[in-house]
Amino acid sequence: MHAPCRPLLLALALASTSGSAEGPVLPSPPAIEPGAIEEISRRVEEIRGLKFKSRVRVEVVGHEAAREYATRRLSRFTSPEEIAAEERVYQVLRLLPPGTSLEDAYKNAVMEAVAGFYDPERKELYLLDDVPGTAGSIFAAHELTHALEDQHYDLDARIERSMRDGDCAFAAMALHEGSASLVMAIFTERALAEGRLKRGDLDALASSDRGRGEKVAALSPLLRRQLLGAYVLGVRFLLRGKSSITGIDFPGEETDGCYRDGPRSSEQILHPDKFWDPGRRDPPRRVDLPEFPPLLAAGWKRAGEGTMGELSLGLLVGAPTPRRWTPSALVVEEWTNEAASGWGGDRWQLWTRGRNALVVLATVWDSFADAREFARALQRRDDLHWKRSGSRVAIIAGQEDSRLTRSVLREFR
Repeated sequence: MHAPCRPLLLALALASTSGSAEGPVLPSPPAIEPGAIEEISRRVEEIRGLKFKSRVRVEVVGHEAAREYATRRLSRFTSPEEIAAEERVYQVLRLLPPGTSLEDAYKNAVMEAVAGFYDPERKELYLLDDVPGTAGSIFAAHELTHALEDQHYDLDARIERSMRDGDCAFAAMALHEGSASLVMAIFTERALAEGRLKRGDLDALASSDRGRGEKVAALSPLLRRQLLGAYVLGVRFLLRGKSSITGIDFPGEETDGCYRDGPRSSEQILHPDKFWDPGRRDPPRRVDLPEFPPLLAAGWKRAGEGTMGELSLGLLVGAPTPRRWTPSALVVEEWTNEAASGWGGDRWQLWTRGRNALVVLATVWDSFADAREFARALQRRDDLHWKRSGSRVAIIAGQEDSRLTRSVLREFR
């Protein structure tokens, strides 16, 4: 079982309303002449520092093809039971509105907001056909970076290795999307400087894409963090916390190193020094949960488990979520806060009995002070209870039976 990072399996490019070269843009493509793809590929190779091993087939398709792609990818990497468990967990925690369908939300986001996608299974690149313009080369640079890195590092194999840990899966996809977005940003900056692209092209593109960007902005904060965060925070991670790409070269050697042995948590993506700085490197800690005899004795059954990570846990303690990709979204304070920082690891379990559900969540923190700050910032409500023990905080949500809650919390030492 893994966290809700379904759209991150898609290797897609989102529409964006950002038209500034100070931050990456995610435009929609016009129809691109086949010969132009070869020139864009050459420039992507130059920026990224890798060579294509084979040509990438490019096809122009409609949004129904994007929806079919999303459906196929979801079926490959997850099951309806896993998606249903995730929905229940985040609804119990009140991080997802009641009645929200994760599958529908992701498919709708792909169908309405995506500009195109690269399919790692078929090794093909697809451009969406409905937004003409003169800056489609920007989008193509993003997707060709996915294709290039797939030829060298096998993107799906990396996803599969991380799927048992949702927070690790987010880190993997933040590297994928961050790398493609940063190549695209550098491509855009150079195209502007060389006159191959005009500022007016970006302004017109931003205007035409505003409606698509609103589709992402309308997602719940939880889904927006997982979807938009992979792009924005992935770029910030590769920039080691910087928020401007002006005049930089792509960090090819460092990125290649990440593909071989990269970040393993959203904490490391949010706080790049916890990965890049050898003296501060902070890998996630494993968290094990007890068997919970009180729940078993009362007829509850375990229905799923997974990891949230700092990115999702932040919503429990009031962390903000940007609505769009703007330069300010590259600031870490737009994504997390002091109460969520200092994360060391976590594990959740979903338990069900008939139509009832409860979530048991165990967290470990870097220090007693970090654990205390997280616990104090938790929402106060009748169906959420917690216990702090040293640098650990245990949470039970969805259960108002105080006797059962106390029995379960006593299992934590």
